[in-house]
Amino acid sequence: MKILFADSNSQDFIEISDLLFDSNHELKLAISGSEAIQMITSFSPDILILEMQLSDMSGLDILKAIRSDPDLNQITVFFLTADPSPEKKVKAFELGADEFIKRPFKPADLINRLDVISQRLQAKKENEPEAVKEPQEIFIAKKIVFHSLRGGSGVSTLAANTAVALRKLWEKPTVVIDTAFYNGQTSMLFNINSKRHFGELKFERFTGEAHPRILTLIEEHTSGVKIIPAPRYPIALDFLNETFWDSVSATLTPNFQYLIVDTPHDFSDHVIMNLLDADLIMLIVTPEMAALKVAVSALKTYKQLGINPEHIQIILNQNIPNATIDKEKIERALGVLINYEIPHEPIEVLRSINIGMPFSISKSYLPISLKIEELAYSISTEHQKTVLPSKPTKAFLAYSERLLGKNKK
Repeated sequence: MKILFADSNSQDFIEISDLLFDSNHELKLAISGSEAIQMITSFSPDILILEMQLSDMSGLDILKAIRSDPDLNQITVFFLTADPSPEKKVKAFELGADEFIKRPFKPADLINRLDVISQRLQAKKENEPEAVKEPQEIFIAKKIVFHSLRGGSGVSTLAANTAVALRKLWEKPTVVIDTAFYNGQTSMLFNINSKRHFGELKFERFTGEAHPRILTLIEEHTSGVKIIPAPRYPIALDFLNETFWDSVSATLTPNFQYLIVDTPHDFSDHVIMNLLDADLIMLIVTPEMAALKVAVSALKTYKQLGINPEHIQIILNQNIPNATIDKEKIERALGVLINYEIPHEPIEVLRSINIGMPFSISKSYLPISLKIEELAYSISTEHQKTVLPSKPTKAFLAYSERLLGKNKK
């Protein structure tokens, strides 16, 4: 039986390894969280003995990553802790911990418990017929990047509410990735106070392959939308290279149907990398001259980057009352048609930002919410739009009824 001991106290490991020397168990040590995550994937342990708080990360974050990975979630996890608080203990069991071991402990007692677990796991493998597994759903992830060079155009608000609308329509895994590293708004829009962010990964080694440490950054909103927040303070961006973003895509793509990327108002390196990797770019323009000028500039830059024009869609966000520049003038200036027009709704948009609840949830009946839902349906995968879901969601049924009503008219 393979046992991974993830603990900064190597003395306990030495005593346990001495006792297991002549056994059939294979024991390895990880002294940090990042090392533990790497060894979990490379060593494939049957049992993980995990310290509650390692030097660089929480054991709860490691457990969360394990239980979210179908290839790892069968690992038996023991937690080591000197004095577990009731809150942490409940949280650990909710995340899928199997047992707690209170320090100080006698190594011989731990060996006896490991032997019992080992025999139970071995008997299960030998005596139980192999269960017929339901085929795991394979996602063909669609990456949608929201972008504008004009601050205050509503990039974060539209990205967040579109993610909610997609989740409500299909109930498929959807994640918002906040890449506005100096002024990210996604956490505020979802009222999530998270200490997790990409800055925690600056000392990790990335090869372009999937990296389970990325999964530990994910927060979940009550709507079912997952979020990877931006840091709450400026961080060095030198590690956010192409290899890093390849690892992010390789990690998230098999686990999510929709990757919604919220970007800052520029063409920094990491923004360009995400634009080039996008299945769809949502360029947001507002009805004012400054926003129109930078939108023209953005379209020119997309062309210089070699981005396929078919991958670009224009959202006119009517965030200004009594705008003097109408839709037709904006289309003439841009040289392209506007794909979606979001109606002006000053009160509920501001309110939703202040309370940290997307209006697509709290006020789903408003014209602006219905328009966002229409946008979300339009940018959904072709498979979802052409194949009737076996269990349609309430949002899908309501949207279908409205669509049928429009067609009859």
